[in-house]
Amino acid sequence: MYILRVQNMNCGGCVNTIKKTIQQIDALAVIDVELSTKTLRINSSMPEAVIIQAISDAGFQPLR
Repeated sequence: MYILRVQNMNCGGCVNTIKKTIQQIDALAVIDVELSTKTLRINSSMPEAVIIQAISDAGFQPLR
């Protein structure tokens, strides 16, 4: 499981975009989002670096 903070995740639209982005590279990923703390908990078989890059490519700023 990976835990990331996404500084510029501000709304439900952002959450949906990030979830879709992750699910495009791992359709079986389980993603839990806490918008109030801008935190993602991701259970995925993909390497963390791949997930971080995908989120970044979607225009967001993930931090470990």
